[in-house]
Amino acid sequence: MNVGVKAQQGSILYFSAMIALCAFIGFAVVKVSSNLSGEHAVAASAKSTVPAPVSVYVVDGDTIGLGDGRPKIRLVGFNAPETGSRARCEAERKKGEAAGHFAN
Repeated sequence: MNVGVKAQQGSILYFSAMIALCAFIGFAVVKVSSNLSGEHAVAASAKSTVPAPVSVYVVDGDTIGLGDGRPKIRLVGFNAPETGSRARCEAERKKGEAAGHFAN
């Protein structure tokens, strides 16, 4: 009986040591990688410039405009109903108007 208890105590000690070792290695890796990325971020930010802010406005459900005079931008992957003369049918025009009332 005594041998089994020693074996259990030895395996518990072994697994505890392995967990502590893994935790130490994980901490060291995180510390080293954060130091490296911090140095890299400082070097990168020193070289880059911040772009000037631009106002953005919504034209309709899938188109935005920029306040700096550039052409309107149509968002790919959005299929919002059109309004007015751009609608392909009466049902689409009604859906577009309903969405516009919801947004306002």
